[in-house]
Amino acid sequence: MLLSSYVNSQTSSTGALTGVTLDASGVVLPGVVIRLVKQQTNEFQSGTSDEQVRFSFLLLSPGLYQVEAHHPPSGILQARAA
Repeated sequence: MLLSSYVNSQTSSTGALTGVTLDASGVVLPGVVIRLVKQQTNEFQSGTSDEQVRFSFLLLSPGLYQVEAHHPPSGILQARAA
């Protein structure tokens, strides 16, 4: 499973993480559960990629985050974003 994402600034004190969920060959994977964990506090948010395979987390406070993508047929992928 491939997780393509972008980290963007929304304001001077918040950011956003947006992306799409694809497998290694580029096939779209809707319904992937994305979990975003802030490393410093272990606070987390979760969401699911939509029919267009998009996901987003808005108004994030600065910090280091771990991103986990869960898709039963494809497994689990982990990545980090700052």
